[in-house]
Amino acid sequence: PSTTTTITTTSPSTTTTITTTSPSTTTTITTTSPSTTTTITTTSPSTTTTITT
Repeated sequence: PSTTTTITTTSPSTTTTITTTSPSTTTTITTTSPSTTTTITTTSPSTTTTITT
């Protein structure tokens, strides 16, 4: 519950894997480059992750 995930990709060959098993998780990913691999695993509450590549 209470999970907000925003992903914006404007490039080819992008692999994004997100696994969340906790409440109050906010994840924002913005990628503007090719061949980007992002893996996020969160198992704790109140986690905020922002990635810009």
